[in-house]
Amino acid sequence: MQNRLSIPIAGCCCVLLLYLFGFTHGLSTTAQDLLFRLRGPVAPPQSIVIVGIDEGSLKKLGAWPFPRKTHAKLLVQLSQAKAIGFDFLFSEPTDDDVLFNKQLNHSPPVIFASATTFENTMLTPSPGLDQVTGTGHIETIFTTDGIVREIPFNIRSGQQPFSLALLQASGKEIPMPPTQQKPLLINYYGPERTFLYLSYIDVLEGHIPQDFFKDRFVFIGAEAIGLNDTFITPFSHTQVTPGVEIQATILGNLLEQRFLHPLPLLSFFLVALLLIMGAVLWPVVGERYNICLNLILLGTVWVIAVVFFHNCFFIDIALFSVVLFLTYLFHLLQQTLWAGNAIYIQIRALNKRLDKGLEQIYGYIPKKNHHRSKRGMLNTLGIHQYIEQLQHAADALGMQHTFLDNLLNNELPPLVLWDTFSGQPIFANIHFRKFWQHHVPDDSGLPNYAVFADHIFRHQITNTDKVTASPILGLGTPLHIEIQVLNNSGRHYFQIDMHRFSTEETPFEGTIAILHDVTRLRELEKVKDEIVSIVSHELKLPLTTILGYGEMLADSLDLEQQQYAETICTEAKRLNQLIVTFLDINRIESGKQQLQFFPFQPLTLIGDAITSVTPAARKKAITLTAQLPKKTSTMTGDELLLLQAVINLLDNAIKFSPENSRVTLTLQEEEHHFTLSIEDEGPGIPEQLHQNIFKKFNRGNDTLRQEGFGLGLSLVKEVVDRHNGQITILNKNNRGTIFALHIPKQITVES
Repeated sequence: MQNRLSIPIAGCCCVLLLYLFGFTHGLSTTAQDLLFRLRGPVAPPQSIVIVGIDEGSLKKLGAWPFPRKTHAKLLVQLSQAKAIGFDFLFSEPTDDDVLFNKQLNHSPPVIFASATTFENTMLTPSPGLDQVTGTGHIETIFTTDGIVREIPFNIRSGQQPFSLALLQASGKEIPMPPTQQKPLLINYYGPERTFLYLSYIDVLEGHIPQDFFKDRFVFIGAEAIGLNDTFITPFSHTQVTPGVEIQATILGNLLEQRFLHPLPLLSFFLVALLLIMGAVLWPVVGERYNICLNLILLGTVWVIAVVFFHNCFFIDIALFSVVLFLTYLFHLLQQTLWAGNAIYIQIRALNKRLDKGLEQIYGYIPKKNHHRSKRGMLNTLGIHQYIEQLQHAADALGMQHTFLDNLLNNELPPLVLWDTFSGQPIFANIHFRKFWQHHVPDDSGLPNYAVFADHIFRHQITNTDKVTASPILGLGTPLHIEIQVLNNSGRHYFQIDMHRFSTEETPFEGTIAILHDVTRLRELEKVKDEIVSIVSHELKLPLTTILGYGEMLADSLDLEQQQYAETICTEAKRLNQLIVTFLDINRIESGKQQLQFFPFQPLTLIGDAITSVTPAARKKAITLTAQLPKKTSTMTGDELLLLQAVINLLDNAIKFSPENSRVTLTLQEEEHHFTLSIEDEGPGIPEQLHQNIFKKFNRGNDTLRQEGFGLGLSLVKEVVDRHNGQITILNKNNRGTIFALHIPKQITVES
């Protein structure tokens, strides 16, 4: 909790220090300049024209100031203007005042400029110019960097701002005249000459038609740099802007209501949002994500600020950016100190563990490896003890290395490790090297993964998994296959287990292959299969003879002797069925009997199964009920084996159900599989026997003892497994058992 609170506290301290040292105002002006440049120039009102006293005018008309009769001639050319403003002072009387004053009487509304001297006195037009419409002060406010940014709109000595006086003289009303006491931020349209500029001499000589000025505001002022009426604006850090254009900008802001409106509350809200985010997210998210998140947030805020700036609202994003930078640096410093402290704690813990480990193995390290240095200055400084500890640690690591090397090379079976992405071998123990040299004598060196995969693919004898000869092992689960190789020493079988290997400490992913020699096991299985085959075939011949003679005796004998002969026939048939079922299971388990997967109709299979067990059910007066859908899709599988499995389950249900009971068979079709349920009303199967009931020759406890050898359910389990299905057992609350087979509709058969 303290770590989370430290970021808001640090951010508040940053804001407070920036305010106390006066940096907030500088940051605000910097943000304004950046936003002006990001926004770029915009079109000013076309109703404003500037007549500038430029270098060409001075060259033709002489030195400044011009005679006032010249200004009177200029007014004649501007007779159709809406209002005219002279952005220079006429405070001293001249001989031309009578002529100038007379022309003022016949001109559009004219506003003269007024200004305040250093002695705080107001310079107003000469008293002889009494026909002027009005006056207005031309003062602006400079910031600490010498840039004109604000205009005071408060009344000073009875004088209104120059542009406001010009607007009011024209008779044009604005929606909300500025009457507030605080200065307003000037929203500049662009750099120098953004407005319509005309040369004084061109207008005076009539080169510009008079109707060009119709219904337009005309500003007359100094443009030449030598007249010392130029200022710096946010758009003109390298070039100055004439003061008359600043007055035109103010008038444009009045006409279009485009003054900048600062939003200090929104700026502080963004800073508060930043501090909350830093307290909630920064401590729990990785620094890579923190940097991305901060950049996204910073970019979003700047985009919002630019959009707002286009709509004449100013957000102080410089303060937000500086606080973000400083607080994140504080967060990084805090995290670094915390990490350093954690590392120091871990080093101390590891040092203690090392000391404890060295104490345990010290007596096992040969004494000849303990080199005791002479006591001297190093020992006095404590360095000798550290060197001795390092020597003991090296000896301990050497012992561990020897143990692991012996384990990998001598105790473990053939083992190899490849780099997953390059497929190159990283490690192979001695047993694998011998295996590869013995079985692939023509190959030199260790194989890469592609060569090894191709080799085992060509010698693979199992059909459950196939290996692709690709240098990248794209496996989500371990791979288990068996190969067969033939060389001068005979035929050999190997089981190969392959899986992914990765380490958290280093960004490494590999593929491990472990080979197990199962040659002797396969030879024993072969002997077992031969014995089973011989025994089963040898038993079939005498059983056939016994059954034949038994049936002959049953037909020729009477009464009690006939019953004995029928018993002999019955038991011979049971023994023959035992042999057949046992051989079927053995062939399925060993893979010798290949299942035939073809599409078939499940309803037909169920009908055949019910027909097969109906005679047995009638003998016990058991009712067979089938709850089947009217129509189903086909499924893929070995129809004969599945039919035998269903018959076995129905036969068991009839066998263990009492007379006059019911056996219910239900088929349900799901999206990807069928569910076949067989429910009886027998004594049920205890839950502890559910796992063992499918083992060979398992017939349950005493309550379940009936005729049979316990092979029927074992065959069912093998058939369901080979179809990638599942069998479940559910005991009913009162009595009876439900066997449910879940068989996929489509079985993937690998070639």
